[in-house]
Order: sequence, then C-alpha cells, then structure tokens
Amino acid sequence: MMRPAIDELEAFYASPRGRLAAGLIERRLETLRPAERGLRVLGLGYAAPFLANFALHADRVAALMPEEQGANPCRGMRGNVGALVEETTLPLADRSVDVAVLAHAVETTDRVHRLLREVWRVLDEPGRLIVIAPNRRGLWCLAERTPFGYGRPYSASQLKQVLAANLFTPRRHERALYVPPFTSPVWLRTAPAWERTGARVMRKLSGVVILEAEKSLAAGTPVRADEAARAGRVVRLPVRPAAARTRVDVQPRRPAATRAVAFTRHRRRA
Repeated sequence: MMRPAIDELEAFYASPRGRLAAGLIERRLETLRPAERGLRVLGLGYAAPFLANFALHADRVAALMPEEQGANPCRGMRGNVGALVEETTLPLADRSVDVAVLAHAVETTDRVHRLLREVWRVLDEPGRLIVIAPNRRGLWCLAERTPFGYGRPYSASQLKQVLAANLFTPRRHERALYVPPFTSPVWLRTAPAWERTGARVMRKLSGVVILEAEKSLAAGTPVRADEAARAGRVVRLPVRPAAARTRVDVQPRRPAATRAVAFTRHRRRA
C-alpha cells in the first residue's frame, strides 16, 4: 500500500495548510490526553506534529517511523527522539509504554493486524492507544496532495471494529478537520467557523477520526453468525442401499496347475 515519504510529510506540516491541520487536530487531542505525569509515550507512523503536548509532562517520548516511509529527527523536542523501525517488530520491551499515538499508520499499512498486535505487546496495563486516521466520509481522504489522501480511510465504526478485533477496547472518539482541504488563505482563515459548524451540524463529515482505546487483557475471537450456524449443524450424507450398489462379479481364482516332477529309476549294474 502506498504511503507518503518523510520529505512529503515534513513539507506538508511546514506549510500553512499543514500547520492549520495539526493545530485543529491537537485541539481535539487535548480532550483525550492523559492528565498523569511521568508517562512513557510512543508515537508511531508520523506522530511528531502531535507529540509536543504529550512530551510536556512525559517521562520519555519515542517517535518511531516505518522504514518504508523514512525518518528524521523530531524538531521542537529535546534530543533525537526519531528512529527508523520495522513497524511490526518494534525494538521495545514488553509493557514498556503507557500511551501510544498512531498517526499516518493504520491507513497506510498492509499489515494493520500485526501492527496493532505489536502495539498491544509494548503497551503496559492498562495502556492507552490513540489513533488518528482519515475519515472515509470526509473530504480530506480525497485530497491526494495531502498525507490524508494516502491509503485506506476509516469510518469511526470501522476503526472501532479493527481495534476490537486486535485486543483493544474502544472508549472515546473525537473528530476534526471540517474545513475543506483547500490552499487558499481565504478558506484557511474561515477554519474556526468550519470547525464550530461542523461539530454541530455535520459531525460525521470530519476530515479525520480520533479514537481512544484501552488495552484489553482478555478477548475472544469473533465468529460470524453464519459460521456458528454451520458449525452446529449436522449434515447427513446419503447412503446408497445395498441393492443399488454396483455389483462387482469376482471370478473364482483357479488353482495353479501342478508341475509334474519325473523320478527316474536307476538300475543296478550286475
């Protein structure tokens, strides 16, 4: 699946439209950000524009980026917290993270189940997962010149199903980016009005969906209703009666002909 390169991501978030999008998303993240201090925070995908508020009171912050995308140091935070990794094999110990923020991650990977299971492994109990994904019903997933136009967009219900199938319990969700993805300064100046109106009138048409979930310690494997019905139904196979079976005539085997053995009598000599 195609994903934006690191240069394209940085160029977008350095532009006026990208800075606006990051600011609007961060406003909604404020309602989901944990109030605890000293947390271990992980950003996966390209979460650097959204980690600044988490890093204020965090103990440690790591921004891990998939090798297919590329990585650069995260500007605006202490030290080099950016690293290039294999997204399904994170170089982290089990239960070493308190909060995981995924941005430009679940929609651009072909291995979403393995990715989420790996995030589940490194999260502590009860770890919190925050996923930022383009909304299937919004306009931003159609803007191919933005990072939100890559990969597979999700509706809120679809994202909840994916997380529930990978041992996460969805808790709350927020929405952002009701302003159309235009580059005109006129549209950018009207963004606050779009956000207020969209949150009241056209809530399901946001540009992104922000979902918070909690690590689940026990979960069952979902089974579809038709599969369960087939599993509990006994299917009887018809058995042909003996009279209707094909008769095979077996010829009696003839005994092999005996081989004559001649005995010669030798006369004694006088």
